[in-house]
Amino acid sequence: MIVFRTGVILCALAAAACQSNKLDVYRKPINTPSAALAEDSTKASPTEETETTESEGYGYRLSDITPAQRPTTGTVEGGIWYQADKAEVKIARSGKRIKDGPLPAYVEKIVCTLAGPYCDDIRVYVVRTNGFNASMMPNGALIVQSGFLIRVRSEAQLATVLGHEIGHYLRRHSLKRTKDTVTGANTAAWVGILLGVPLGPQVFANLREFSRDHEREADGYGLLLMSRAGYDPRQATWVWDRLVRIVGPEAIKERKRYNFMATHPTSPERSKALRIIANELEERGDVAAEPIDGFVEYQNVMAEYRADFIEDEIADGNFDELERLLEILIGDGENRAELLFYRGEIFRRRGKKKDPEQAMFAYNRAFRAGTPPPEIHRSIGLIHFKLKEFDQATEHFAKYLELKPDAKDASIVKSMMGAGT
Repeated sequence: MIVFRTGVILCALAAAACQSNKLDVYRKPINTPSAALAEDSTKASPTEETETTESEGYGYRLSDITPAQRPTTGTVEGGIWYQADKAEVKIARSGKRIKDGPLPAYVEKIVCTLAGPYCDDIRVYVVRTNGFNASMMPNGALIVQSGFLIRVRSEAQLATVLGHEIGHYLRRHSLKRTKDTVTGANTAAWVGILLGVPLGPQVFANLREFSRDHEREADGYGLLLMSRAGYDPRQATWVWDRLVRIVGPEAIKERKRYNFMATHPTSPERSKALRIIANELEERGDVAAEPIDGFVEYQNVMAEYRADFIEDEIADGNFDELERLLEILIGDGENRAELLFYRGEIFRRRGKKKDPEQAMFAYNRAFRAGTPPPEIHRSIGLIHFKLKEFDQATEHFAKYLELKPDAKDASIVKSMMGAGT
């Protein structure tokens, strides 16, 4: 019995020590005094041979890269950057890249606010790709996916993840991750995942993820950078809690679908650590008296793109997750009529036995919530048409064409109106 109790105590102490050590990794960036950070930004980068050196007095460097610095040709890091530069050209030319409208400039503005003197070193690419992800390439190319943009609710939540990715860049995690094994397959994997290109098993085998401690470091930098920029660091916890609700318990448990589940610290650990550190920042007075949320600003920018991004998600066919996502977005209180329309679209397009009934219920809610998109009349018409209720179908098809006379599918809708007579 004594041996058993001793073993339990030792296990508990070991677990507590392990948790404490993990928390220390998250804390490192925010424990650096501001004066030391400012001074550190002018220091030369350490050589590859010496790797990261700890600066006396505060034990952690803001960055191993000075602004506008590129690695020397012929070094391991130089080779990584060369491969990343080639990959960046493909991403820049990709048909999935969003170049027009206010969104790219808006994201770039937030990145510059967070990155400070490193603003000019980071190029932002917004791409239409489903799933929650933003990824930083070692040369400063930051890829932000549309699926990520519709899963956060505000500018502050967007800043949480952008700050995390900037942290990866500042700490040269790609060099630390691939120093001993640099292959073109790594870059091929990055590009393939981003652009939806099928990859062979060998490419996947060569793709190395950041270590858990690198992710913890990057989280710490995200908190530091967003707090300095005037955002509320508590958003870092809220954004991950929100994502867990969207993804669902089964996916979280099985760590599937999203890369962050397989490669990042567990969600409970991450949420708890970020909450503790955010509270510590507030106690130290490092949080703005009126921190930026940016909910309205973010919603206004996203209004032009949201419908297209949701259409992409519907086409992806992951209806259960999309239903949870839309319920959360509806709960945010903005654009409810549009979102309720798309909730109806989930049921209509999924096509299970009782889905048409549920779709009509969602469409009726959309009308009560405001002015839904004109496409709602086409969708209602299609349901009536399928049920051979041709008079009702024709009525809604006509309303759709009245509201959207230049619709690309106008000829198809007109032919359906004729077929029902």
